[in-house]
Amino acid sequence: MIVPVESSFGAQTRVAQEAAIDRMRLAAMTARLNGTVVPVWQDGNRLAFRAPQRFHSFFRSLSLPIIRSKLNATLPCQ
Repeated sequence: MIVPVESSFGAQTRVAQEAAIDRMRLAAMTARLNGTVVPVWQDGNRLAFRAPQRFHSFFRSLSLPIIRSKLNATLPCQ
């Protein structure tokens, strides 16, 4: 599950990022959505992400505009 987040996400501490990802996972479970939650954000002229290593080549092939054009749901998250 790809979740676009604000670019400021990249400046947060690892602990703060993990807490935010946990909230996204909870929101996904509440919405009965399954899968790995992967936050993505714009970092200068590239896409940044927090994903398992096995997904890195896939995410390196994407851009935020492409991702935004494919979004098909909203995940209410606090």
